[in-house]
Amino acid sequence: MQMALYDIANNYLRALNEIIEIEDLPDDAIADTLEGLVGDVESKAINVAAFYKTLEAQVLAIKNIETEMTRRRKYLENRAERLKFYLQQNLEKCGITKITSSPWFTIRLQKSIPSVRIENISDIPQEFLVEKTTIEPDKVAIKRSILNGNVIPGAKLHQGAHLVIK
Repeated sequence: MQMALYDIANNYLRALNEIIEIEDLPDDAIADTLEGLVGDVESKAINVAAFYKTLEAQVLAIKNIETEMTRRRKYLENRAERLKFYLQQNLEKCGITKITSSPWFTIRLQKSIPSVRIENISDIPQEFLVEKTTIEPDKVAIKRSILNGNVIPGAKLHQGAHLVIK
């Protein structure tokens, strides 16, 4: 039965702690023990990284398919809207407001809910204008200030880590 990487890592740490406790353990025994455990960790890590790369390739393939499907969906949506507009224009031109002779659906011209179109915003009276304000922290300025030795209340610099598999 194969061991999980976390089990191998735990065994490695346990062996290190045990080696530290044994005072008269020969150097070659220490080296052999650690070498065997490091080899297990490296072997398992390589297998995990290979699986990661496989998943990464699948994700990329799916993203490419999604991009193509999105392009296709938008094309079909636009085509459907153009056909609907074409039908509406010609029904209006002919003065036809309703067609009920189809066994599958009814076609009907219907007035829409009135909507406002702004022709020139500068002509709109002040009483009909709404001011919108968003406030958000300037993270670039905060980072620069912290790196220059300043303390910014409510913010701190965080140094994360990430795994790179090339």
